[in-house]
Amino acid sequence: MAFNNCTYCGSARLIADRALAGKIICADCGRPYVKNRSLFIRSRKKGKGLKSSLALISLVIIVLIVIINN
Repeated sequence: MAFNNCTYCGSARLIADRALAGKIICADCGRPYVKNRSLFIRSRKKGKGLKSSLALISLVIIVLIVIINN
């Protein structure tokens, strides 16, 4: 039995967008509906890049503080 829920947000509000030639999209998040869930696995890991950026910025600030204090 197929479940017709958005693979990204889980909403059941799917609509056919006429501007996109009838492509089925989610009415809540606007992402296209695909049956293969693996296409959106990466998009759920949004915080990974942010965490890496914050770690790099923190490291640079610590190095600058050590250099200035010496």
